[in-house]
Amino acid sequence: METKISKETLIIILNNLKPFRSTQDLYSSSLVNRNWCKVAIPILWESTLSQECYARTLLTQNRFDLSSSPPQATFDYPSFARKLRIDNLLPGIPEVFKKLESFITEDYYDGLICQLCEPLKLICDNILNMSWKLNSNYQVKLLANLISVQKRLENVSIVNSGYFGHDLLFLAIVSQKETLKSLCLKNLCYNRFAENLPPIGKFTSLRELYMKNCFELCNSNGLSLALSFTQLNLCPFSAILNYCKKITDLTLINLSPEQVIAIFNNNFNELRRLSFCCRKRFDANKLLCQMAKNIPESLETIEIRMGIFSVSSLRKFFERWC
Repeated sequence: METKISKETLIIILNNLKPFRSTQDLYSSSLVNRNWCKVAIPILWESTLSQECYARTLLTQNRFDLSSSPPQATFDYPSFARKLRIDNLLPGIPEVFKKLESFITEDYYDGLICQLCEPLKLICDNILNMSWKLNSNYQVKLLANLISVQKRLENVSIVNSGYFGHDLLFLAIVSQKETLKSLCLKNLCYNRFAENLPPIGKFTSLRELYMKNCFELCNSNGLSLALSFTQLNLCPFSAILNYCKKITDLTLINLSPEQVIAIFNNNFNELRRLSFCCRKRFDANKLLCQMAKNIPESLETIEIRMGIFSVSSLRKFFERWC
């Protein structure tokens, strides 16, 4: 005959197992029946870091087959936690952060970010994605150090909210030229960039580049940043002509008619989409006829966001294009 034990009595009994510092007795109790399980599991998880034997290994060590276990958890285990042994938690933190793949900051306090970045640069070298909003010169230095130690950084977005020198940051980005695929820079200033630096080499993996209000970048080695990528917005025009032969998608604003013609005369053999507008009044039909002389064979879409064209100039352009 089954003997029923009240929940209150069962809690007292199972709580007496905690001083033995082993999970084995509590796990055995959880297997008796549903009622015992509902009482034993919260006790087991209220101070998990104080136990010497961990839940994730006990069953497999005793040859239990877990392959058919349901994917969802049976209990809300974190809600049972009542005690946290920090001394047992800290040794595992570096191992967790070594696997960090994304690091994103918003409008946090400067002190908090600085305290976090100092230790992270010692253990986090496999970050894939970084997104930063810079608020101080000290953050610039910390971010530069963190970027420099990365081994496979692919996507970087940096927005600046103050007037700081960003030369160290630029050099850190250059150190990632073999893995970086996407780069977005806003409101950065390269006012002290050394003119005698050696060539920075090719960004062999870069495919997307967006730069806005990056002051004095035109007068530095930063122009060669745009050596190999397929999308471009708001970049110094001379950099496009000199370094960007692999563009496939190009959007530009405030061009002169001469700059438009320069694009069509510059052998962009992989250009598929072009969107532009001019900054002053011009002869739209004359420009269209000049463009028709050197249309890239790869061009699939063109968007001209101004001007009124005659039927004859449009016919001439499309006959050359098609």
